[in-house]
Amino acid sequence: MISARACSIAPMVALILIRPVLAQEGAEDLPAAERAFVASKIYSSIEIYFAHRAGVAGLDLDAAYKAYLDKALGAKGRREFDLVTLEFVALLRNKHTQFDDQWLHRRYGQPLGFSAAPVDGKWVITWTSDSRMKKGGVIRAIDGTDVEAFVRDKQRYINASSERGARSLVFDRPYLFPRSFTLELEDGRRITIERRDAPKIPARDGPSPASEGRWLSEGAVSYIKIPAFNDPKFERTAIDFARKFRNAKFLIIDVRGNGGGNTPYELIRELMDREWRGWSTTTPVQVAIDRARGAPLAQRRTESPRSQPRKGAYAGRLLLLVDRFTCSACEDFVMPFKDNGRAEIIGEATEGSSGQPFFFDFGNGMSLLVGAARHTFPDGSPFESVGITPTIPVEPRIADVKNGVDPVLGRAKELAGAP
Repeated sequence: MISARACSIAPMVALILIRPVLAQEGAEDLPAAERAFVASKIYSSIEIYFAHRAGVAGLDLDAAYKAYLDKALGAKGRREFDLVTLEFVALLRNKHTQFDDQWLHRRYGQPLGFSAAPVDGKWVITWTSDSRMKKGGVIRAIDGTDVEAFVRDKQRYINASSERGARSLVFDRPYLFPRSFTLELEDGRRITIERRDAPKIPARDGPSPASEGRWLSEGAVSYIKIPAFNDPKFERTAIDFARKFRNAKFLIIDVRGNGGGNTPYELIRELMDREWRGWSTTTPVQVAIDRARGAPLAQRRTESPRSQPRKGAYAGRLLLLVDRFTCSACEDFVMPFKDNGRAEIIGEATEGSSGQPFFFDFGNGMSLLVGAARHTFPDGSPFESVGITPTIPVEPRIADVKNGVDPVLGRAKELAGAP
């Protein structure tokens, strides 16, 4: 007997039967067989590994895949294929579930020369290397289109766990912009941006990745900036600073913009002076005979583990600085300190994304991640797309951007009594 799920078999058959000769990484287009292979591999991987169905409960995956496949097979060139694939994967609303093509970055990723973010309800220039514009300038339109409408159109291509996350990354995706476009600013000026290839920098050994640390008030208030956790040296150097500042009354740790990497368990132990809890986690379980009989997809749940503090951990007051780009393994770092009240969390709510993803390399510059784990807070409340809310919310203002003021660090210094 054929069950109602028989319609899901077709992409798997395509995956089994199609073994294309993969296009080279620099190819401007993909043969039909390779497009079908990429599309069917994405679909089958979502069926097997995707742990975040609760976040897209209203999505008809089969219908969405069918519509995507029609667009993917009819796409005019590799760029259009990439865009429709990005749009399909973005429907899953999970930052750890993503499609990427290095060819797209190389061919269409020429830098904008500035970045912008939503501040005070407007799109504000937060960084620029272009002398014609200044930080704090407000963008009104792009090529005559209201900037808000422009962002809404482009955010559909961005994998993120929330609408806020997708919107915040539009100006971080230069391949979504025309090669040449005109900004209309709130002050009435028009600036034409001509995106050019990034200058070629001679190959050389760069500085070793490391966290940064310093005294803000000698012997009393210390500060550590941790840019990422994607290299173990970030954690090791942060631990070194934490030990150096062991006798400080206040320790400020800045993880704004830290997109994660590997969970820094040793750093947590270095700073935790009380019992703490980890995430509760669910992941899909595939049992063929159960699925064949029509049973719903099973979930394996791991309850929040408890850990005990280590003797000699930092015992002073801890302040953690976070923002909307604090994500993934960095949220693994922040969450226990919020859950047990060990630290004050200052800034914006974090990204709110988990995944422990399945990875697949197509061998042609394209790759796929599918989030295979979904976290909830230890008390069972949702984390995905929600993030970790600060105990002391601080939102940037346009005046702060214009004047180069850091209100988040300023609030932390105020609490710690640092100049």
